[in-house]
Amino acid sequence: MIADMILNIMLIAAGAVMVFCPYDKIKAVFPRAKSEILVKILGLVVMGVGVFAAAAEFFAS
Repeated sequence: MIADMILNIMLIAAGAVMVFCPYDKIKAVFPRAKSEILVKILGLVVMGVGVFAAAAEFFAS
């Protein structure tokens, strides 16, 4: 349970970095990133999955 919550927090943090980091810094780390919009949408999806999984884990226990 604790490990799952830590994984969910890491997912939320990774999504937040993708959403709030400037695109040129993301492009420096991932040179094959095609579009800023796609990176931001993917970051929001990752954050959503992390939040949903954390809520499910919290309410299941």
